[in-house]
Amino acid sequence: MDDRLRIVILINSQQAEDGSWTAEPSSLAETVQAAVHEAARLMVVLRLEDALSFIRQTLHRQGAAHADMASGVAAVLLPLIDDYSFARHLNTLRTRLADVSPEVPVIGLTRGEGARALALGAFDYVPMDEAGFEATLRARVITCVQLYELRTQVIESERRFRTLIHRNADGILVIDSDEIVRFCNPAAEVLFDQPAEQLIGQKFGFPLQVGENTEIEIYHPHTGETLVAEMRVVEIEWTSVDLPYHASGDASMETSEIAKSQRAHLASLRDITARKLLEAERVERERIGVALEKEREMRELKDRFLSMMSHELRTPLALIQLSYDMMKQYGARATEEEKQQYLDNIHVQVQHLTEMVQDVMTISRADRADQEFDPEITDMITYCRAVVEEFQLNYHKSHAIDFECPHTFVRASVDRRLLRQALTNLLSNAIKYSPPGAAVHVQLYAQGKDTVIKVIDSGIGIPAEDQPRLFEAFHRGTNVDTIPGTGLGLTIVAQAVKAHKGSVHVESDIGKGSTFILRLPVLIAAG
Repeated sequence: MDDRLRIVILINSQQAEDGSWTAEPSSLAETVQAAVHEAARLMVVLRLEDALSFIRQTLHRQGAAHADMASGVAAVLLPLIDDYSFARHLNTLRTRLADVSPEVPVIGLTRGEGARALALGAFDYVPMDEAGFEATLRARVITCVQLYELRTQVIESERRFRTLIHRNADGILVIDSDEIVRFCNPAAEVLFDQPAEQLIGQKFGFPLQVGENTEIEIYHPHTGETLVAEMRVVEIEWTSVDLPYHASGDASMETSEIAKSQRAHLASLRDITARKLLEAERVERERIGVALEKEREMRELKDRFLSMMSHELRTPLALIQLSYDMMKQYGARATEEEKQQYLDNIHVQVQHLTEMVQDVMTISRADRADQEFDPEITDMITYCRAVVEEFQLNYHKSHAIDFECPHTFVRASVDRRLLRQALTNLLSNAIKYSPPGAAVHVQLYAQGKDTVIKVIDSGIGIPAEDQPRLFEAFHRGTNVDTIPGTGLGLTIVAQAVKAHKGSVHVESDIGKGSTFILRLPVLIAAG
């Protein structure tokens, strides 16, 4: 038999008018014991003090003087004459059991006064003057024990839940439909730098976005600090079972206020101030790193620029100086033809210097956000053929330049000025880095929504290690030797293609030549 102490208080609440018992206590005890012998061990006492003494002694022996009373059935037979006496004895019993087992169930043995027993606080009642008294009593006791155990489990579960909420490192608040704080745990008190008495009952003051992680800033007026908290909000159904306590465990609202179920929000807040500071520090380090990298790139760019200028300016300036000196020293004896040749040399070198300055200015304008981009619908076959024919006219003695297109028409929206800069630089490089007599091919075709232009040469090629940086300003291949150049042409090509939101790609092998592929997503029609 289960020897745990399950407590069910059985109170005889009826007595005859002459003061005699309706049944002898001993016979009543036998009746009760017979009825509940399968449910639990039974103890019968005549006085309340005897019942309390036995309960405490039993728990003391079990080493659980302040544990729940969950180990037997005690039948306390009390001669209660009227409602007042019943209520007084019932309250006395509950008060004296409160330190070891609150909410102990009480069954009243009555004669026609069961409803009054329930109204006065009994858990249940059994009419003594009805047929089947013993069977009814046995069933009620068993049910009472089972319900008490279930209630004990619920209370324990609720206690663990409250402990979890109470000890949770995250701040937890309940906000009602009027945005009034109705509950907070200790972590929330720390987070808001306010005791529960001040938080509860005041406006929450922050927007509640259900299902989303939001960040809020919480100002501490006492310290002047501002904390950053990550908040997540869910909707809940708020009842008296959910929210009977605030952080200290005391009732935060009157029962009448919280018994009615209502919609509310549960807000969970985590202090992420330290994380945000670390994140800010990381962003600052990255910003400094980017700035340092840009500074390094600018130094390299300046070094390459100065190297290029010192090299590329030296030759034209020397030729200009030479022509000037020749005219000054031998001008009086020079023929008109010789004088014209000196002037032509100066003019060519000045043009070369002017082109260098224009290239630098083009790069500078392209780096600004306000670079002009003026696209217009263009017949690409006519446009590209015209550029190629200009180079054929100027370089027909040294290189064979041809143009091909498989379509009868290709129309695209392009900025003619920018695209001309790109094509002329690619063709100039193809001629510059190809041996005399070599062929240069220009191809135009439509592919999907793209207009594709290829410039193919059979020149010296580009080393693989140079290709990743090929479109950087002032960068030149390591195999160019003494071939003059500023390292700006391909940068201008890349910027022109970028303005069209396109791409440029190079395929090259040393000694076999290079193919530059411009892909512009500007096609309107082709056929």
